[in-house]
Amino acid sequence: MSNSQIEQIEISIADAKKMIARADALQRLQKNKDFKNVIDEGYLKDEAVRLVHLKAHPNVTPEMMVTIDRDINSVGSLRQHFAVIMMLADRAEQDIQANHEAREEVLAEDLEGIH
Repeated sequence: MSNSQIEQIEISIADAKKMIARADALQRLQKNKDFKNVIDEGYLKDEAVRLVHLKAHPNVTPEMMVTIDRDINSVGSLRQHFAVIMMLADRAEQDIQANHEAREEVLAEDLEGIH
């Protein structure tokens, strides 16, 4: 039984490391000047402001409003996606520690069972 427990713990640790690697990649991207220019400033800031101003324009038709709303939601979704990546990485850090402790407990129980 403990071999399957240890295997599951190792899988959980590997999955957590993947989440942390993704967050590390995002942090590297966010430090890149081109990413800052195109995504942070150009899309998440400037495009969001442009869309909100466009939404308030008196000549906007109901059909255009649907597109504008969709585009505003897209900006928010991307920002939320980035936030979720970072939140999951924080949780993964905690999970790794807990899984290391659980693995040690399972190994200790196995040793007790041998003696």
